Amino acid sequence: MGQVARVLPLFALVACVTGNAPQTPTGPPVATPPPAQQGSQRTNPVALDAQKEAESEARDERTIRIFHTSDEHGWFQGYYSKSHGVRYGGAEVLRRHLKDWAYDDNKDLLLSGGDSWTGPAESTLLGGESMVKVFNYIGYDAVAVGNHEFDFGLDQLRKNVEASQFPYLAGNVTWPPTLVALPFQPRVVFNRKGRKIAVIGFTYEATGEVTHPGRVGMLEFKGYNELAIEQAKTAQAEGADASVIILHDNPAKLAPLASQLKALGVRAVLGGHVHEPFEMMVDGVAFCVPFDRMRETCRVDLDRETLEAKVERRPLGSRDNDVKDKTLAKIMDSARSQAEAKTREVLAEAEAPLSKPRGIKQPVVGQLIGVAWLEAVEGVHAAVTNRGGVRMGIQQGPVQLGHIIGVMPFDNQLVRVELTRDQLHEVLSHPQSVATGAELKNGKVILRGGLMGPKDKAAVLINDFMLNGGDGYRFQSYGMQADELGIPWRKPVYDYLRRLTKAGEKLSPWSVKKAWNGVTRSR
Repeated sequence: MGQVARVLPLFALVACVTGNAPQTPTGPPVATPPPAQQGSQRTNPVALDAQKEAESEARDERTIRIFHTSDEHGWFQGYYSKSHGVRYGGAEVLRRHLKDWAYDDNKDLLLSGGDSWTGPAESTLLGGESMVKVFNYIGYDAVAVGNHEFDFGLDQLRKNVEASQFPYLAGNVTWPPTLVALPFQPRVVFNRKGRKIAVIGFTYEATGEVTHPGRVGMLEFKGYNELAIEQAKTAQAEGADASVIILHDNPAKLAPLASQLKALGVRAVLGGHVHEPFEMMVDGVAFCVPFDRMRETCRVDLDRETLEAKVERRPLGSRDNDVKDKTLAKIMDSARSQAEAKTREVLAEAEAPLSKPRGIKQPVVGQLIGVAWLEAVEGVHAAVTNRGGVRMGIQQGPVQLGHIIGVMPFDNQLVRVELTRDQLHEVLSHPQSVATGAELKNGKVILRGGLMGPKDKAAVLINDFMLNGGDGYRFQSYGMQADELGIPWRKPVYDYLRRLTKAGEKLSPWSVKKAWNGVTRSR
């Protein structure tokens, strides 16, 4: 992983890493493939010019190539690191690399594992419509529905699907007859080089748990194993020469079925959601997850004659930050101008980055949110938000309103609940919880610096995604009163940053930590 370790911390500053409605939790544990079967985990998003492969590779007519991205999360602009002189990912870079690789949309396939829309303000504020335009222009052939495709509600989802020039696949979603049918398909068949290639798609099986119930409450999300076998059989019976499964989850979950799937014509299972890239071959079936935000593509080469597959991951980047494709530039400029009209206000100045690294129990950005909430609402002891709702960090420099939308892209509301000591203990123990004003020490609940007694109660701020059971929180089972305050969860953060600016103060990790300690550990 040598070079990856040096590159990834840069992404952490701006990452849209795994939300609410919904916040995606860290997800199920990644089923790491066994060493004997695991492919190379090395990747080098910086290889770029040296590797530029003027791969206008003499076309091998024996090979059907399948390119796969996932979890693009609205990052069509990519991320440019001035210190490295490298742009990581983005639509312009993907477009260039497809051209370098002599991609032919009549002979090759371009697929996505979903979670394409929710992310920076340029996509989130426009309901994902700008990403639909990008995908249409680049020429995606099919997309698996991700859990975040439900973030803007079913009406916006239907609108985006209608505007898309490719199908959305989710063969594991059902709905009651009282609901207008969703525009999803279980599979689609493409003719490539005289072969019929079926693409089968599934959305995340736990979407109902990680998405706001108000957006998916009437839908049922099923597991993959039986449906994968069933869909592969159907595709084979319908005349498909080979099948590819695109799955918004860890594809290794289907690895135990590899031999059965291979016998039914499946040659690749391409995933996403878990943000843990890997590639491997199991019993002749390719499994792959690429880096998110268009930083990488999985490439499967399928031999037209033997239908045998091989897989690799390829980095996407450039030494420049230009958008040379005029059509892409027009789409991106339009999205940016629409978003900036709503979000250009500078709220504060950050004198150092506030990162949101994965695996940190108390990320400083989450602490900022908690401090802001407690300042905004009187008579409250603590604030708890879910880590999955904190999507990226804050870069050094001017902090615009749009940046905070990127950090907290979901339309949540603040809720005040009253919890017993044992209930608060359970909430603080939840792996998704980022708390301010309360913490666990040696298994005991410490509230505002003091030990919470068995009969004490605490007034706690949460968001309505958590209240409704998102990420597995159990507030609905507590039998407590919940006061929905009608305060958008981002508003206190806006106000807190404005107050800093008015007071002549700058935002920094250490100032946030000091404020967090002041309300959490001082009586």
